[in-house]
Amino acid sequence: MDTTKPYLKAGLIGGGIAVSLSIIGMIPIINCLALPVQCIAFFALPMGVGYFSAHLAHIKREDYLEGAKQGVLGSVIAGLIGSVVSILITGLFIVLGFGMTSGINWTQNMNFGEITSDTVMGARDFTAFVFGSVCGTTVHVLLYSVFGAIGGLLKVLTISETQASNPAPKQDK
Repeated sequence: MDTTKPYLKAGLIGGGIAVSLSIIGMIPIINCLALPVQCIAFFALPMGVGYFSAHLAHIKREDYLEGAKQGVLGSVIAGLIGSVVSILITGLFIVLGFGMTSGINWTQNMNFGEITSDTVMGARDFTAFVFGSVCGTTVHVLLYSVFGAIGGLLKVLTISETQASNPAPKQDK
């Protein structure tokens, strides 16, 4: 029997999809073409992760709270994975000078030992990156949790009468 927690399995799969969408979004020219898909996926992915998490948990028809909980847990894991990996890749792109971030060069602007306007600009850029990453991750995870709960509730609401009378065995927690 599979002892993996349903929300963990759904969250890891959703995190992988979020990472791949994030990488596609960082490739010049392709990001413009993929933007409509990414906009839809920002709402659909956490709902799908929540739905899938509740599906794997074999929740009873009337157990709305458990469906929402499974959806939130799975989508928060997916959102954290997607955000953290996106931040790491963006930082790498900045250091290497690729893509949209090619105008930022912290290492060139940081003159250690003396404070110049370039040093201040490098520190400002780094601080803005860190602050933006923290704020973005927080908002990302909060929105993923809301849409994940909706997805988990949708799964519970779409359980038919025949599925409710013949539930699959619940996995160990």
